[in-house]
Amino acid sequence: MQKTLKRLTGAAFLLYLLILAYILFFRGRGNVYMRQMPLAEYMTYAVNLVPFETIRGFWNAFQNDRIQTDIAMLNIFGNIALFIPFGFFLPAARRLRALWKCLAVSFFAILSAEGAQLLFRVGSFDIDDIILNLLGVLIGYAAFKAVFPIYKSMKKA
Repeated sequence: MQKTLKRLTGAAFLLYLLILAYILFFRGRGNVYMRQMPLAEYMTYAVNLVPFETIRGFWNAFQNDRIQTDIAMLNIFGNIALFIPFGFFLPAARRLRALWKCLAVSFFAILSAEGAQLLFRVGSFDIDDIILNLLGVLIGYAAFKAVFPIYKSMKKA
């Protein structure tokens, strides 16, 4: 049972990572004009290093009826939801049970993904995305900690 559960957890994590990569890098990403732009010029449009600027912009646009609710909610809550499984599977599959280890690995993975999106011009490098993604990791980690005693007892069976 223990080996089967470990394999299932690993397979589910791998499947999640493949879906995540598809969403981050391939699903409806980038327009042709922006992708042909020199990286330095693209960066002027696609980099936000000011914490909460994008979130505040979505919130203000939402309050002033300048943006549809679903667009603002998808951006904010989508960035959170996308990384909840990461926060759950990482400590389950890789034995990164300490919060700081899970957050450190998650931070570098998210930072790498944001950098790759910028480099390949299929998205932006936004500090708000990193903040929201890490919030998702924390929620997933909390869920893992809540079910870990059950998971542990199943592994022993």
